[in-house]
Amino acid sequence: MIELLVVIAIIAILIGLLLPAVQKVRDAANRMRCQNNLKQIGLALHSYHGANSVLPPGAVISPATLHSFHVLILPHVEQSAVYSAMVLTANYTNATNLVAGLTRVPVYLCPTGLQIHTQFGSGEWSGGTITFSTHYYGVAGPIGANPVNGTAYAALLTNQGNTASQGVLGLGSRVRMTDIKDGTSSTLMVGEVAWNAANYYRIWTRGTFSDGQLRDSTCCRNVANSIGSTPYNNSNNANNVSFGGEHTNKGANFIMADGSVRYVAPTINYNIYLGLSSYNASEVTGGDY
Repeated sequence: MIELLVVIAIIAILIGLLLPAVQKVRDAANRMRCQNNLKQIGLALHSYHGANSVLPPGAVISPATLHSFHVLILPHVEQSAVYSAMVLTANYTNATNLVAGLTRVPVYLCPTGLQIHTQFGSGEWSGGTITFSTHYYGVAGPIGANPVNGTAYAALLTNQGNTASQGVLGLGSRVRMTDIKDGTSSTLMVGEVAWNAANYYRIWTRGTFSDGQLRDSTCCRNVANSIGSTPYNNSNNANNVSFGGEHTNKGANFIMADGSVRYVAPTINYNIYLGLSSYNASEVTGGDY
């Protein structure tokens, strides 16, 4: 009996030692899958730019179909059938267009993100069936003051915290690679919002909403708070929900404008983070982040 108890104790110790290693391997695999998703989105955005000589708008506001950039790059992420079935001249709330939200687009979802459906309710469902969301959002740009010269960053007046307009992907943005004066390798283009407390996950086809005036930037996020720090408050800060993930250290993966993928830790110097999120504000960001 004593020998049996000793064996059981040894096995328990070995399991205790093994579980953290297994978790670490799982975390590394999920982070790699997330980065691969972003790599494919980056390639799709570059492919769109190659075909149109400009990056897609983060959200289409003219004409006011209000589709997200996720819709516009569908043919470049092997989802041509979904794209062809949509009525691109109609609003994202069109019944035919809501059907697209029933498609789970694998590259739009991080494997660590638990919330994969819209949190809005039946207004974004299709035929009584809940639709899918996304974990990857355009970087609309910084909110606040430029740390180099103290001037305020440009922003559009909307609700939910206003919408930055010096980022690569925002409301009605039309940015060319040649417009990115801060350098494509030093400019954030798309980032991960997959931390489970973030909230405000909407149907992936929605770029924004309008009832006569633009209401939010659903498919894009401002850099207004540090990584993984600020969830949706269920009231007025949806545009400022932090980028972040459930990877080790709770950082976030980003696509740079040159198509490369970088992991950004939550400990990044905030002024550097602001500088990385604009494409034309002449901040010095450095390479250590």
